[in-house]
Amino acid sequence: MHYLKNIILKTIGWADFIVFVYFACWLDVDSWIPFIICCITGGYLALFAYANNWFEDYIDE
Repeated sequence: MHYLKNIILKTIGWADFIVFVYFACWLDVDSWIPFIICCITGGYLALFAYANNWFEDYIDE
């Protein structure tokens, strides 16, 4: 079950990353929608990275 959960979460993470990159290409249009979507998807990616300890190497303790 743990393996299936990881596959699902990684798939959602990759899909979210693709949406983020797509809407980042549209940031120069005269609409706030791409900016808002980039903020939401970027926030999800940051939380996903934090939950998986991807920032652990950059913290000096």
